Amino acid sequence: MMGEIMKNLNWSIIISSLVAIIGWGIGYYITNDQIQKAKQKEVITGYLVEAYRKIEDVCARDSLTNEQKRNVEKAVADIQLFGTSNQIKLTKEFTEEMNKNSFSDPRKLLIILRNDLRIELGIEPASIDFNDIIHWRLK
Repeated sequence: MMGEIMKNLNWSIIISSLVAIIGWGIGYYITNDQIQKAKQKEVITGYLVEAYRKIEDVCARDSLTNEQKRNVEKAVADIQLFGTSNQIKLTKEFTEEMNKNSFSDPRKLLIILRNDLRIELGIEPASIDFNDIIHWRLK
């Protein structure tokens, strides 16, 4: 009788231990996956915010410095790498027009970038009116 109780007790301990170990492993995997996705979101958002700033920086300027031109090139590369298909499409339109005319209106691209970033960050999307993209410069 005592041997059977010990046998059942051992199985209970083994099963409880296995359930705890498997539960820990699943919890670790889920937490690790969530941390990885949060880091990925942070990196992508950071690059797209910088791309927005670099493109906005060259707006409403009479001429561009070589540094500003290079920054726009970097912004385009970042959008091509991290952007959505719509952002990439608008970036292509912007760059093609820029190469053709040495000028391009980036407001459509900036509006999409701004609203996609705001949604990603849990902020209410802003207006999509072109006139809401303000290129304010110090005089």
